[in-house]
Amino acid sequence: MTDTVKKTKLGTVTKIRSNSGKENERVYIKIKTEEEEKGETQEKDYWCWVIPDNEGAKWIIQIALAAKINNLSIYMLGKEVQDSNEVRYQILEFGIE
Repeated sequence: MTDTVKKTKLGTVTKIRSNSGKENERVYIKIKTEEEEKGETQEKDYWCWVIPDNEGAKWIIQIALAAKINNLSIYMLGKEVQDSNEVRYQILEFGIE
């Protein structure tokens, strides 16, 4: 795990899924963003996650669900984590923009 923090540009929530096993009780949120790369706008997807073990985390899940249903723009601040051969982000802050 690194200490890299990523703030996404405005994006939209495209998927929400959860695991409820004893070793992995995370809720995963997939965010789609548009980013400039080499003068071109490209769509990128980011998986981020939260463990629903406190009131703040439960609010993040509710905000993500509302953003997905209503197609609202969101922002996310997260810590980069290497998770099974891909980079994901542990959510530190999440909101509707």
